[in-house]
Amino acid sequence: MFIDRNDCPCADAGGRSEASGLQLLRYNSKTLIDAEKAFWVIGGNKMGVMTKRAKWAFGKKEDAEKFKAENGGDLTSSEQTVKAAYEDMYADTQMIRERRKMSKMEHKHDYS
Repeated sequence: MFIDRNDCPCADAGGRSEASGLQLLRYNSKTLIDAEKAFWVIGGNKMGVMTKRAKWAFGKKEDAEKFKAENGGDLTSSEQTVKAAYEDMYADTQMIRERRKMSKMEHKHDYS
């Protein structure tokens, strides 16, 4: 996912909660779409990108519904998706830290 930080709520400590100006790559495409206009699917059986609970964006509702039928999950609004991302942030950060720790352990060499 690519984010254009015009008014990104996750990067703005000024208290903004709207997702205006947030651009991202839609699922299975290199086309940018407005996060507020996207059709979102949260969860399902397809693994997310650096998240435990996946969040997928689509430019067309039909594409989101097809993805949901094939992979499960819930069709949600951009507001619900941003809320879910904030709710998931702690668990996702812990997961990333554990993966980094495991990676370091795998690459650690004993040169003695």
